[in-house]
Amino acid sequence: MSLSDIVDGWAHQSVTFETPGTPDAYGNPSTGTATTYQAILIQRTKLVQDREGRQVVSSCQILLNGSASINPESKVTLPDGTQPRIINTGSTPYFDGVNCVTEVYT
Repeated sequence: MSLSDIVDGWAHQSVTFETPGTPDAYGNPSTGTATTYQAILIQRTKLVQDREGRQVVSSCQILLNGSASINPESKVTLPDGTQPRIINTGSTPYFDGVNCVTEVYT
């Protein structure tokens, strides 16, 4: 049994990610495609690094199957309807180098 099997077996919460779209004619941001994933949510306070390398506080860690590729600029909607900012994303590779878990920090 691998870590990805554990994530697949325990991922019972739906999380939606909306990829950023192209700005409209006035430069206003738009959203692109929305994709819903089954995930494990760990809602606890944790110190993580943001994309610029600064230490910031994360209030929710989202674990997804390793096949999920999340754009850090995406908009995330949690099961309770909140839309926190994505601080950073990461991955955990298996021994053969294939990504088995995708991590999203909000």
